Amino acid sequence: QPPANPFLPDEFQQPPRQSASANPASSSSSSSAATAAARQAEARMELAAAEAGLVSGKLELLEALGVAFEALEAQVAKGAIRSYGVASDSLALDGDDPLFLDWREVEALAEHAHSTARTTATARTTPHGNPTSTHGLRVLQLPLNVLEPKGAEVARAVATANHLRFLDHQASGGSSGSERSGQGLPLLRVMATRPLTAIVPLQLSPQQQSASTAAASAAAGGSNSGGSDSTSLHLSNAFATTTWQRLVEFDPQADGPFGDPLAPAPGGYMAACQAAVEHFNFPLPTDRNPTEDEEELHEACRWLRQLISDLNQSLIHFASVAQYEAELANSIMPLLDAKMEELDQGSAHVLTAFFAHYHGMVRFHACSTAKAKVLEALQSQSSQQQLGKAARSAHDESNERLEAVALRWALRQGDVGFGGYDVVVGLTHPSHAAAALFLLQK
Repeated sequence: QPPANPFLPDEFQQPPRQSASANPASSSSSSSAATAAARQAEARMELAAAEAGLVSGKLELLEALGVAFEALEAQVAKGAIRSYGVASDSLALDGDDPLFLDWREVEALAEHAHSTARTTATARTTPHGNPTSTHGLRVLQLPLNVLEPKGAEVARAVATANHLRFLDHQASGGSSGSERSGQGLPLLRVMATRPLTAIVPLQLSPQQQSASTAAASAAAGGSNSGGSDSTSLHLSNAFATTTWQRLVEFDPQADGPFGDPLAPAPGGYMAACQAAVEHFNFPLPTDRNPTEDEEELHEACRWLRQLISDLNQSLIHFASVAQYEAELANSIMPLLDAKMEELDQGSAHVLTAFFAHYHGMVRFHACSTAKAKVLEALQSQSSQQQLGKAARSAHDESNERLEAVALRWALRQGDVGFGGYDVVVGLTHPSHAAAALFLLQK
């Protein structure tokens, strides 16, 4: 008997008693219903515990930030550093998200830390010896892209707060240059990250949904009736809800700053797929009983053809290359290793060619889907209606690259005035720097 579960109501702690009915099917049905009810109750209790954990976790985070800010304010007071900042995806989440971090809360912590530092120092000065009465928090770094526009709202709110502080400063006799230097004013600078990398929701195919349901059932203690004969795709990410996708144009050409040598698709994919299906076709002999090796080879080939068929059906449901690569590493390759002890050189070449072209097809479809989502988002965002129409028109007329549209949108969110605004483009290859420079000059 399993140990008692602290999250489970008392009435479900003990196994349900079987009734005295002479009908074993009725008894089994009652037992299954009670077990299902127990699992549901346990899930509700665990969800409540998780939500409570998020609340306490956020309080712990704010407490830790306060301690860090006090140490940083002390270093500012000493002149060891000029300022400090905070980088967090939580700054750009919706307000009802349990992980949301309000920038005003962060600044309030900096204000409190500054007050604490002033009580422990006779005079707080800048590195240049100029007295100041403001905290040292100067930078908020948060994600912002067309598909995650919440960061733009934060940038505008910060700019508005900066502007009001500047007006108050002027009204009290401050210099007009304070909005540039920041001397005597707690002006915040926003640094927008991930302009070309968006977090997007997963789109599950019917096969993926079935696998997800089976995985959830197995995790809850149920059984998977799929049997060992199934390819069992997409179990590794059964509980994932999001993935990330680059907002860049699909380009199979290897030359130039936008080259993508890992994307040979869409040309050649169907040929590679057909070649794999034909190659892994081993019929059993009809004039005699097959040997054990022949049966194993026939079964392995049948399984591979089914895998290719499942992948073809799942192709359009991969929301990103990252989602596919995770599935490849965590599910597909382990299945291949378990099913195929070894491959001859010709078979390995055929299978490698198929996966290379499939990878390209996933990238092609993900980029196409991302482009459609970006153009749709530009049109639907109420504050960017005119920009969305202009971007769609420009894209239709001049075949503008997706990364150019996305970067222009991110840059224009900085037209908010006070405090400063930067767009930080993540680079994983030297060619990305050349591409970003090209787009900026264009």
